[in-house]
Amino acid sequence: MKNFFITAAAILGVVAIILLFLWGTNHVTSRPSMVLTNDVCEAPCWYGIQPGVTTSWEAYEILSAIDVITNNAIYGEYDRNEAVTSYFWYFQRPASDSGGSVYFADDRETAISILTVDSLKLKDFIAKFGEPDQYWTEIGYGEIREYLEISLFYPTKGYVVNLVIDTVGDSKQAEIKGSSQVMRVTFFKPELMDDLLETSLLIDTPKGARKGRFIPWTGYGTVTYKIE
Repeated sequence: MKNFFITAAAILGVVAIILLFLWGTNHVTSRPSMVLTNDVCEAPCWYGIQPGVTTSWEAYEILSAIDVITNNAIYGEYDRNEAVTSYFWYFQRPASDSGGSVYFADDRETAISILTVDSLKLKDFIAKFGEPDQYWTEIGYGEIREYLEISLFYPTKGYVVNLVIDTVGDSKQAEIKGSSQVMRVTFFKPELMDDLLETSLLIDTPKGARKGRFIPWTGYGTVTYKIE
């Protein structure tokens, strides 16, 4: 019996070492969010994909050249005339972001979204891009929880940051912190903001179902869901 416990302890020790190694390797090799590492061009351009300028074919070539995106991980959507309306893709390790999408109208890029779940904190985005001008809130309902969908807007620069934060009790309030996880970042052509607000690219809730309104950004803290 004593030998059994010794053997079991040894096995558990080996498993613990392997898990620790894998955890450490993942954290050491994972790159920062690719929202932060773009040094090719200035946002809202992302890695050479420029809103209002880049064609669908040019965007495909740029995406294919990024080392954490492979050709077979890029998928296209097309209209009835076989024109590209969007591409979406999945990042591979060591990228920490999960995926992205780029959208087109008249074969020119209009917006590009990067999914940043667990890869980007709000304080890091603000440190690089500055404070937003305004935000929009919508209430969301999960199976067992209520939450706020918060969209931080930079209308003149062409950025929007989407957060999902659980509400506190029945207050319809949530606290925005520097440590809040960013769900998605979208870069867009500022002149197209009104057109894009007609879609769900900048605010997830469809336009006809929205009840929120734009509120000036005053910094971190508690926000309340307010109906327009």
